[in-house]
Amino acid sequence: MAERGGRVVGFGEAGPGTVIAVYVDPADVLQGVGTTILRHAVALARREHEGPVRLEATLNARDFYEGAGFREIKRSTVRRNHVDIPVVVMECDAGYQRL
Repeated sequence: MAERGGRVVGFGEAGPGTVIAVYVDPADVLQGVGTTILRHAVALARREHEGPVRLEATLNARDFYEGAGFREIKRSTVRRNHVDIPVVVMECDAGYQRL
C-alpha cells in the first residue's frame, strides 16, 4: 500500500510468479507511485519462484508494464460480473530488471 499525507494513493498484490494487481488513484498517476508498487510486487513475485513473472494487464495499462520491462505474450479476456474484459498477458524474465 502506498500512502501520501495519510491518504492511500495506491496498492499492489503479488503471489509466487505473478503480479496480481497494481492500482494507483487516478489523481496520483505519473508521480512514480505505480513504478514503486510494481517494483515491490515483482520482488514479492520472485520470492520462491525462479521463472518469469507474469501478469494480466488491462489494455490501458499495457504501455506502463511494457515500459517497466514486461513483454506481451498473448491477448485474452477475463470475465468480471458477467462481462468479458480484454487483457494482455505479459511476462518479465527472471533476470531482466528494468524497473
